[in-house]
Amino acid sequence: MRRLLSFLRLDFVVSHRMHVAISALAVGVPCLVFPWQPKIKGVLETVYGDRSNTFLLESERFEANEVLLGLHEQKRFGVELAERLRFAKDFGRAGYENF
Repeated sequence: MRRLLSFLRLDFVVSHRMHVAISALAVGVPCLVFPWQPKIKGVLETVYGDRSNTFLLESERFEANEVLLGLHEQKRFGVELAERLRFAKDFGRAGYENF
């Protein structure tokens, strides 16, 4: 729990690790991730659907403007993205409650 709370102090996260991205996004911190493993893109697509590209970096050699654009897009679609995350969390909780 302390690790998740430490994310709250961040303005944004840039990562190549799926669990870092999930942790940041779970507490509402904007995040960009380089999908070096297919599962990273898959998780983002499951939660955010057609907006998943908002979180993805195209190359491990990303430029600052790519990060800024991604953060801008996340802010622009913030309400919609938060709703999709809320739905995914609720759906996940319901699945475990009925297991």
